[in-house]
Amino acid sequence: MPDPTHDTAVPEQLLHVTADRTFAEALVEALDRPARRVETLVDPDRVRSRLDATRHDAIVVDHDGVGVDAPAVVRAATAAQPATPVVVCAVDAPGEVASEVLEAGATTFVSRDADGRASAVAGRVDDVLEETPGDAREGPPPAVVEDVLSANGVGVVLSDDTGTVQFVTDGVAELFDVPADRAVGSGRRRLVRERLAPAVEDPTRLTGRLLDASDGERLLIRSTHTDGGRWIDCRSQSLGSGPFAGGRVDRFTDVTRFVREEAPLQELQRLVLAREMPFAERLHEVLELGADRLELPYGFVTAIDDGVQSVLDSVGDHELLQPGESAPLLRTYCRKTLAADGVVGIPDAVADGWTADPAYETFGLDAYVGAPVTVGDEPYGTLCFAGSSPHDGFTDEQELFVEFAAAWTGWELDRYEPS
Repeated sequence: MPDPTHDTAVPEQLLHVTADRTFAEALVEALDRPARRVETLVDPDRVRSRLDATRHDAIVVDHDGVGVDAPAVVRAATAAQPATPVVVCAVDAPGEVASEVLEAGATTFVSRDADGRASAVAGRVDDVLEETPGDAREGPPPAVVEDVLSANGVGVVLSDDTGTVQFVTDGVAELFDVPADRAVGSGRRRLVRERLAPAVEDPTRLTGRLLDASDGERLLIRSTHTDGGRWIDCRSQSLGSGPFAGGRVDRFTDVTRFVREEAPLQELQRLVLAREMPFAERLHEVLELGADRLELPYGFVTAIDDGVQSVLDSVGDHELLQPGESAPLLRTYCRKTLAADGVVGIPDAVADGWTADPAYETFGLDAYVGAPVTVGDEPYGTLCFAGSSPHDGFTDEQELFVEFAAAWTGWELDRYEPS
């Protein structure tokens, strides 16, 4: 019988995301130690499922811009496991990559050799593990909050189990005009209601999402205290253990540059601001743009009333997704979107077990991605894209497009008056 008083080292769980199998083998060898397990993931589309299934002590991302898009992986990692250190490495364009991944929330960046040697990367992993004690990785100590999560364009609020704000990074001041010295020591709920919410375009949605938060759900919202405004990706995560167990990490990422530089989102922004065009025309163009961006044939906007989904506008030739068509909500994909109150992506309905679902039986859609449309603080309907064949998998950028478009639709419907 094992001796319960005997200390047994808990193996460190490391995740390595790479498309370079040779480098993967070299890193496993360089990181080798008895109390360490390295899982190599060569399929970036499985990152989210692995992050949801296992808590990791560190994550290593090998960026090549083709097989592995490090900024996207970093955003997924920091959303799912906000206190886990993320080390990014790359061979080409290290300066540009470093800037992008640190902005996305990576802990650190290190250039790696093109010949596959992994000693520099392994050394940096050792460094971040030493700086982040194992019993504190889900509840980061001050050094991690201040040194790791203070990347440009990222704001972090860390609260303890009493709801008292313990740490605030400079990014919060940049995005919401809330100096850290006025936030630390205050109640989290009061901070959200009285300091953060007044600085955004839709304060009710912000308070509703943060004060009734589900872990990992994202909210795209617009800050209004700066010229031109900023688009902010908001996430909230509970802390299950460590010194701040029972508390929360609220993370705010400035995605304005991405919105303005990503071509489809740039075009979406142009339509959002094209006030000279009637809303109905702009909405239709958004559906066409989204269908092209997501490589899906159908795009549609729905209204939900008394348990019935009605299609307001659409693109594509699916006979049940034409304007004026309706169906019981319980037989639609959109019921899942409304229940999740966030983006829902189903790249392969058959693989995801939807074949016996009433929605699949009714519409026969093998791929679907949608986001809720909220008018004021009330659910109104959905904005969705779909196809009759499986999709390769929705990227963070594609999901951001869907959420951005749905948020804009809700704002327009809230003030829309037929001419």
